[in-house]
Amino acid sequence: MKQLLIYGIDKEDLVSLLEDIIQTNLEKGLNQKAKKYYSVQELSKILQISELTIYKYIKKGDLKAAKVAGKYRIDQGTLDLILKEEKSLKFKR
Repeated sequence: MKQLLIYGIDKEDLVSLLEDIIQTNLEKGLNQKAKKYYSVQELSKILQISELTIYKYIKKGDLKAAKVAGKYRIDQGTLDLILKEEKSLKFKR
């Protein structure tokens, strides 16, 4: 095992500093990996369109969705793309 000599800091302060760094990095990693998924019902409220319309877009392939436990889920990235587009989904043919 290699030894590291650091002057001007005691062992307890070093351990505390390292714990803080590790905790911060863990929190950053967890926040980045946590994706937000929306149900069809939530998405219909956000976009102010009917649930039936969303199901049609999913069936046509205009809206990418994953089916989890028998229900569709749409991720935040897909919603962001929809909101950034100038044209509505209705005109994609």
